[in-house]
Amino acid sequence: MKILKTPILAACAGFAGLALAAPCFFTRTDTFSAVARGTAARAGIDDASLADQAAAIAFRLGGWTAADGARALLVFLPVFFILLAAAILSARLPARFSSIVRAGLLITAFVLTVLGGLNSANCWSRDATQNIRLLAPVDLFDLAAKSGRPVFYNPAAANLIAAHAPGLLDPAISQAERANLVQSPVAFRAKDKATPFAAVLLCGNLSESRALIDMLLASPNWHLELADHHGLLFRRGGGPAFRPLPVESVPFSEPHEKALCLARTALSFEIAGLKTEARDYMTAATALDSSAPDVLIASSALFASQGRWLKARTMAERALKRWPDSAQAAYLNARAMLELGAVEKAYQQSSRLVRRNPRDISALLLHARAARAVHNPEAEIRSLEKLLAIAGAGGVPAGRIRIYLGQAWSQRGFPEQALENYRAALAGELLPEEEKDVREAIQTIERNRLPSSQS
Repeated sequence: MKILKTPILAACAGFAGLALAAPCFFTRTDTFSAVARGTAARAGIDDASLADQAAAIAFRLGGWTAADGARALLVFLPVFFILLAAAILSARLPARFSSIVRAGLLITAFVLTVLGGLNSANCWSRDATQNIRLLAPVDLFDLAAKSGRPVFYNPAAANLIAAHAPGLLDPAISQAERANLVQSPVAFRAKDKATPFAAVLLCGNLSESRALIDMLLASPNWHLELADHHGLLFRRGGGPAFRPLPVESVPFSEPHEKALCLARTALSFEIAGLKTEARDYMTAATALDSSAPDVLIASSALFASQGRWLKARTMAERALKRWPDSAQAAYLNARAMLELGAVEKAYQQSSRLVRRNPRDISALLLHARAARAVHNPEAEIRSLEKLLAIAGAGGVPAGRIRIYLGQAWSQRGFPEQALENYRAALAGELLPEEEKDVREAIQTIERNRLPSSQS
């Protein structure tokens, strides 16, 4: 059959590769993240895949379009060459087998083309924003740059700063040290006394900085300068109280972009203690666009931060119907199920999350909690040990993980491993009540290991 000739199959392989690569041009958010990770890796801040580093190089040479193209090319080339090589090799088979293989390749290419087209349409419908102000915290960066040096920033902000405001980078503080400083106000005050910071920039994962945010909000030495859809900026000294813009004054005109800005700003307001403004912004966001998955995810996150777990689960499930692959929606759904007592479902969902994102700090911690809830200490220990290996740069205190590991090993009946982790926890920074609990746990284990006295 002429349709099965190698040139035709090569063209089909090309179409399949292009279709599968096309979504890379519609997911600017993913390109943005890849560029940030790749740039940070090149600056020696964090690890990144070769694909992310290639996207970062392409961005530096040709901007966003080049970065999108680099990601697309890394999808296209393997698909095209694998299908082409299979077509060429099939020509060496006996005629009967060659026809069967080539027909299979033709069907495969057709299926991949259709899947790529559907995925492109799905990506476009959920992630059409190209607005750099929604993708990067440019306003926070500009204001931070005017505040003087040095500017302290949280670990999650490092990749963004490396890609878009390299002048703010401060290599004198490692990611591991930053993780400790955002978790320990005492350590931050000591560092600030030794090397005073002009400003504190917190964006990305604000939850990792909650302890530091609470301290800065209460301190007379700092004031909140800006809270926006990416995070918070504090400046040293007194200043006027931060006043949020009225909802109608938010500087986005396109409805979805304005809804997304309002929803994300609501999360920043919530963690900054602006509860009323957070509620008003989120209400306006869902009124503008009640079906966009990223708005639903932000709404779920706000309900979760308020402890309204049933509403958080409802919003997360609505987001997953529109965006089944969303890791954030899946995390919020699993977290809500765990808090609501649906522990088996939470464990299953969190297990899928850690398989897809084996280095995700939040997913690993959630999976460990869910494993404990279903009385599976083996799974809990596996997640905690993975978490311990990457916690230094992730904003999770290693001492707390050691406590969880000690509890898990003790539950399994391994006192030596439990004691090892408890003693390692004491060597780190613990809250007074945590230290008390750990010492009591050690005494209990050691007492139970002593031989019973002879009467």
